[in-house]
Amino acid sequence: MKQEVLDWLEHWLVDHLTCDSVAPSSLVTGTSLEEFEIRQVAVDFIYAGLASGMLDLLPQGVLFGGGELGFHGPLDYAQELMKFNPFEFDELLAGRAAWGGPQIALSKAGRDLMENVGLKFSETYGEEKEEGRQRFLAEIIQRFERIGVRLGDVSYISDPHLGQGS
Repeated sequence: MKQEVLDWLEHWLVDHLTCDSVAPSSLVTGTSLEEFEIRQVAVDFIYAGLASGMLDLLPQGVLFGGGELGFHGPLDYAQELMKFNPFEFDELLAGRAAWGGPQIALSKAGRDLMENVGLKFSETYGEEKEEGRQRFLAEIIQRFERIGVRLGDVSYISDPHLGQGS
């Protein structure tokens, strides 16, 4: 995994999702990665997080057909995200059910893993927490790789406008 992707993962996973939920559209901000690359990384991250059980899509039930925003599991949701470019205003509006409707949050399993490496929800900063932060990141990366997602190295969810992943 290249350093820019690892920095992005640490920023969003450890700095933000260990404290609060975020809109999927937030995940494509605050990075030096190119738009096409961060979009791919964000969608693959969301898919891997949901498929591995480390993340939840809120409100509860929306990932499996509940409510107006209902999707049919992690793959369906990720494919819906990939249909719309979050950097194009008209597409972001068209894809608002995917990019802006639900929230991404650390799941109970994700919070349990965080605690197992010595971190507490909303308490992940400071030098004394660095070892736990790195262990948490390493474990999440391993779980993603076990389901075939290698963030930033290989596209997992393909862009329907481009054909197969790159």
